[in-house]
Amino acid sequence: MVFKPLIRFSGTWELPGRAQNLVQRFLIIGIWINFLFLLSSTFYVVFIIDSVGYSQLGVLLAVSFLVQAALDYPSGVIGDWIGQKWTLFVAYSVYGAAYGLLVISNSFSMLFIVYILRAVASSQESGALLSWFDNNYKVAVEEVDSHRKTYKLLLGRRQMINDLTGGIIIVIGGVLATLYFREAVFVIQAIGMFILAIFFLFLISDFPEVEKPEKSVQNYFKLMAEGLRIVFLNKVILLFIIGICITAAWMSIYGEMILFPLYFCYTGSDAGASILRSTIWIVGMPITGLATSFGTRLDIKWYPRLNFAHVISLIGSFILLTILFPINIRSQPLKGNFEPIAIIITFVIVSLTWIFSFTASLLYRRMFLDLIPDQNRNSVYSLIPTLALIISAPAVVIGGQLLDSFGLTATLSFLGLLGIIASISFYISIQLLPSNALDHGSAL
Repeated sequence: MVFKPLIRFSGTWELPGRAQNLVQRFLIIGIWINFLFLLSSTFYVVFIIDSVGYSQLGVLLAVSFLVQAALDYPSGVIGDWIGQKWTLFVAYSVYGAAYGLLVISNSFSMLFIVYILRAVASSQESGALLSWFDNNYKVAVEEVDSHRKTYKLLLGRRQMINDLTGGIIIVIGGVLATLYFREAVFVIQAIGMFILAIFFLFLISDFPEVEKPEKSVQNYFKLMAEGLRIVFLNKVILLFIIGICITAAWMSIYGEMILFPLYFCYTGSDAGASILRSTIWIVGMPITGLATSFGTRLDIKWYPRLNFAHVISLIGSFILLTILFPINIRSQPLKGNFEPIAIIITFVIVSLTWIFSFTASLLYRRMFLDLIPDQNRNSVYSLIPTLALIISAPAVVIGGQLLDSFGLTATLSFLGLLGIIASISFYISIQLLPSNALDHGSAL
């Protein structure tokens, strides 16, 4: 049964009935995943920093990135080989174990096991849900969305739903952690992960027309080789993925080590940081709508410009903010004071720069939808984060050392340099893209 208001808001009411049913499952799964991960996301890294500090956080992240990198691509090929439902079942079962162990983790060695488990789970999850949706979407829409405008609109509306629901979830998690304790939230997440793992076995299924590769060891290695060939022997895709990897490196330091501690330092509490982040998400909903409107009208040539604008506006603004309102991000445990002006400026920076980032993401998602062959989609979608993680592993170690030794402003300057290099790589890639490469049905 199709929930019509959800389909109407997603912009997919003109699609065939089974495509609408597919979209509905995709959106509902996304909301559930959002709930489970966002509940503790604002204070998760603060919990780790309070336990082991920045340098050891960098080591934990680096080890987890390398483990995930080692497993990501082989598990992605398995997703193409045996089906995404099973890889998602394994992924969320292991996520549940990781959050359950986090409840009793009080040392580096126990957190080390938590990060290993999360890495294993992430390697199984990586690319699986989107691969399942993309493969079935192309079959279900038939010729109704040949130019993929509805696809881009759907991704934008999905993000708007995530903004609204995520904003509510973040506040709930922060309030629960403040009223009770952080570990109580981790328990809720662990239970929810196990439940979702079981539901994947019923929610994830393919239409009969979706091509299913032969399930043999020989074909497994054939799929693995084809995925490597698609990425490394095509200059357009290779240069674009190099840009993605460099972007992942600076975003890992920014997202895993800087942003949430910064929220905490300017608000002074878990609840305050969660309310700030929630407000950003909810206000981001109309901004996402605006970005979606832009994204459906722009072609891929805008991607490097949008990426460059995002890097300069985000990093440049935060450098100025941390000069005007210095914070001791190296204290352990982290301490913060309520700084209303800094909070307002942070809100403006994150909210307004999001329009560049999200508009750009719509463009490259649409590009990959038609450039990547269906039978190799999960493989390639997993190979991309594998390569990104290999680059990010040393980056987070360097980031931890920079934060400990030189502080926040110097580290942000380093991130800005990486972002500019990534933009150059994107620009060169797009210049090499044939003019008809994204015509419906073509593939590089």
